[in-house]
Amino acid sequence: MGFGLNKSMIIGSRGLITYKPKSSSVSNYQVVPIKVGIRRYLIPGLFVNGQLGIAKETYTNSSGNLESNTGLLYEAGSGIKILKLIELGASYTCYTTERLSGISTAKSFFTKAGVALKI
Repeated sequence: MGFGLNKSMIIGSRGLITYKPKSSSVSNYQVVPIKVGIRRYLIPGLFVNGQLGIAKETYTNSSGNLESNTGLLYEAGSGIKILKLIELGASYTCYTTERLSGISTAKSFFTKAGVALKI
Protein backbone atom coordinates (compact mmCIF):
# COMPACT_ATOMS: atom_id res chain seq x y z
CA MET A 1 0.00 0.00 0.00
CA GLY A 2 1.30 3.49 -0.71
CA PHE A 3 0.42 7.17 -0.99
CA GLY A 4 2.13 9.30 -3.66
CA LEU A 5 3.89 12.62 -3.23
CA ASN A 6 5.31 13.59 -6.67
CA LYS A 7 8.25 11.22 -7.31
CA SER A 8 8.06 9.81 -3.78
CA MET A 9 5.61 7.47 -2.08
CA ILE A 10 5.00 6.60 1.54
CA ILE A 11 4.68 2.82 1.55
CA GLY A 12 3.65 0.20 4.08
CA SER A 13 3.39 -3.56 4.05
CA ARG A 14 2.72 -6.65 6.11
CA GLY A 15 3.78 -10.13 5.11
CA LEU A 16 4.46 -13.70 6.18
CA ILE A 17 7.79 -15.48 5.76
CA THR A 18 8.10 -19.19 6.56
CA TYR A 19 11.53 -20.77 7.02
CA LYS A 20 12.66 -24.36 7.25
CA PRO A 21 15.09 -24.26 10.21
CA LYS A 22 18.44 -26.04 9.93
CA SER A 23 18.30 -26.82 13.66
CA SER A 24 16.15 -29.73 14.83
CA SER A 25 15.48 -27.84 18.09
CA VAL A 26 13.13 -25.39 16.29
CA SER A 27 10.15 -26.03 14.02
CA ASN A 28 7.31 -24.04 12.44
CA TYR A 29 9.50 -20.93 12.22
CA GLN A 30 7.56 -17.93 10.84
CA VAL A 31 8.21 -14.19 10.68
CA VAL A 32 5.55 -11.50 10.20
CA PRO A 33 7.22 -8.27 9.00
CA ILE A 34 5.32 -5.00 9.42
CA LYS A 35 7.06 -2.11 7.63
CA VAL A 36 6.63 1.53 6.66
CA GLY A 37 8.99 3.58 4.50
CA ILE A 38 9.61 5.66 1.40
CA ARG A 39 9.85 4.76 -2.27
CA ARG A 40 11.53 7.23 -4.61
CA TYR A 41 11.27 7.07 -8.41
CA LEU A 42 14.61 8.01 -9.99
CA ILE A 43 13.41 7.94 -13.60
CA PRO A 44 10.04 6.80 -14.92
CA GLY A 45 9.60 3.20 -13.82
CA LEU A 46 12.86 2.79 -11.83
CA PHE A 47 12.65 3.12 -8.05
CA VAL A 48 14.56 2.64 -4.80
CA ASN A 49 13.01 2.22 -1.37
CA GLY A 50 13.83 1.99 2.31
CA GLN A 51 11.63 0.75 5.14
CA LEU A 52 11.71 0.37 8.92
CA GLY A 53 9.46 -1.73 11.09
CA ILE A 54 9.18 -4.77 13.30
CA ALA A 55 9.49 -8.49 12.70
CA LYS A 56 7.40 -10.76 14.91
CA GLU A 57 8.83 -14.26 14.88
CA THR A 58 7.12 -17.38 16.20
CA TYR A 59 8.43 -20.91 16.42
CA THR A 60 7.98 -24.17 18.30
CA ASN A 61 10.94 -25.06 20.52
CA SER A 62 12.29 -28.56 21.19
CA SER A 63 9.91 -28.96 24.17
CA GLY A 64 6.91 -28.33 21.90
CA ASN A 65 6.18 -24.89 23.35
CA LEU A 66 5.28 -21.96 21.10
CA GLU A 67 7.66 -19.01 21.54
CA SER A 68 7.59 -15.54 20.03
CA ASN A 69 9.86 -12.49 19.87
CA THR A 70 9.66 -9.09 18.22
CA GLY A 71 12.69 -7.34 16.74
CA LEU A 72 13.60 -4.21 14.81
CA LEU A 73 13.52 -4.64 11.02
CA TYR A 74 15.01 -2.58 8.19
CA GLU A 75 14.91 -3.09 4.43
CA ALA A 76 16.47 -1.51 1.35
CA GLY A 77 15.55 -2.37 -2.21
CA SER A 78 15.02 -1.32 -5.78
CA GLY A 79 12.84 -2.27 -8.69
CA ILE A 80 11.20 -1.37 -11.93
CA LYS A 81 7.59 -0.80 -12.92
CA ILE A 82 6.73 -2.10 -16.39
CA LEU A 83 3.76 -0.78 -18.39
CA LYS A 84 2.54 1.03 -15.22
CA LEU A 85 1.14 -2.31 -14.05
CA ILE A 86 3.82 -4.94 -13.30
CA GLU A 87 6.51 -4.47 -10.66
CA LEU A 88 9.76 -6.44 -10.42
CA GLY A 89 12.11 -5.81 -7.53
CA ALA A 90 14.72 -7.05 -5.10
CA SER A 91 15.32 -6.19 -1.45
CA TYR A 92 17.71 -6.88 1.39
CA THR A 93 16.03 -7.27 4.77
CA CYS A 94 17.59 -7.52 8.25
CA TYR A 95 15.97 -7.88 11.64
CA THR A 96 17.10 -8.56 15.19
CA THR A 97 16.18 -11.91 16.70
CA GLU A 98 16.49 -13.44 20.16
CA ARG A 99 16.01 -16.99 18.93
CA LEU A 100 18.02 -19.72 20.67
CA SER A 101 21.32 -18.17 21.75
CA GLY A 102 20.88 -14.49 22.52
CA ILE A 103 20.37 -11.49 20.24
CA SER A 104 21.57 -11.81 16.64
CA THR A 105 20.68 -10.46 13.20
CA ALA A 106 18.75 -12.42 10.57
CA LYS A 107 19.42 -11.35 6.98
CA SER A 108 17.49 -12.19 3.82
CA PHE A 109 17.57 -11.29 0.13
CA PHE A 110 14.20 -11.35 -1.64
CA THR A 111 13.10 -11.06 -5.25
CA LYS A 112 9.56 -9.81 -5.78
CA ALA A 113 7.07 -9.68 -8.63
CA GLY A 114 3.53 -8.38 -8.62
CA VAL A 115 0.75 -6.34 -10.10
CA ALA A 116 0.46 -2.70 -9.01
CA LEU A 117 -3.00 -1.17 -9.21
CA LYS A 118 -3.68 2.57 -8.86
CA ILE A 119 -6.93 3.58 -7.26
